[in-house]
Amino acid sequence: MSLETNDKDWLINFGQRCDTDYSSISKEEKKKYWKYVGKLKRLDKPRLEDAKLLSEIREKMYMKRFGEVKSTWIVNSLLSFVGIGIVIAIVLMKEYLWAGMIISWILFTVLAITFLWSIDKLDNWKLIVFVLFIIVGLTIIIDLILYSASIKWLYIFNQIGFIIVVPCLYLNGRIVGGWISGIRLEGVTRDIYYLVTMKINYESYLMARPDKRQWIFFFGGIGTVVTSAIVSFVNLIYYDSYALFIFPILLFFGEILDYKAKAGKLSGGEFNHLRRERKIIQDWKNSL
Repeated sequence: MSLETNDKDWLINFGQRCDTDYSSISKEEKKKYWKYVGKLKRLDKPRLEDAKLLSEIREKMYMKRFGEVKSTWIVNSLLSFVGIGIVIAIVLMKEYLWAGMIISWILFTVLAITFLWSIDKLDNWKLIVFVLFIIVGLTIIIDLILYSASIKWLYIFNQIGFIIVVPCLYLNGRIVGGWISGIRLEGVTRDIYYLVTMKINYESYLMARPDKRQWIFFFGGIGTVVTSAIVSFVNLIYYDSYALFIFPILLFFGEILDYKAKAGKLSGGEFNHLRRERKIIQDWKNSL
């Protein structure tokens, strides 16, 4: 795509308004911007200056909507530490119950604080108290109640904690997809559901070939299925239970529904983006 003078003028003005008066921008104007992006993404060799202009505008829109970007190294290191630590803690509970439980409580605290910092909400003390109560407080309360009532049910409850590993290791799927597609990742931020995700460097994304872009979404989505399957196998080995395999099965069908845009309000995940990229690939191939 080579932007005409009128197109560039409109986009430059649109970008300036994103800086100064973002709230006044209408849905129709945003749709017009995304149509320019869609046209460029279908080209075999887009012009760098056009990609730069569109990515600069997208950067302004992104920052207005999602806020500050956090360090990938810090966030992903902490989340991966928590994810692997939770697996170790739950396995440890079989022989050293109290040690495993206390370690899991500490890890859940680190998870809660890391999550709030990642989505730029660590300045809201009410939210901090609420999240700590939901993630840490309720876990401690349920653990203690079940410890008093039934060790068997305590083991079953803590096995469910294996699933926490999935969101803890989610970012690694996008990182792998970025390596394979050649798309740079700038850091960690929140998504539309206030979950942690990786921010894509949009210029490198637009300049990547259409058949390369899809992998960042494919691995981001399939990574959750693979991770949940792995922890289900760990649970089978140490607790002799097949119950957790319901989670990778549900996640797999969830990704299919997302790909087909049949997930209702939950549509808009990685495989929904993958579906869009597959359509772009087809248009790109037809244009060749």
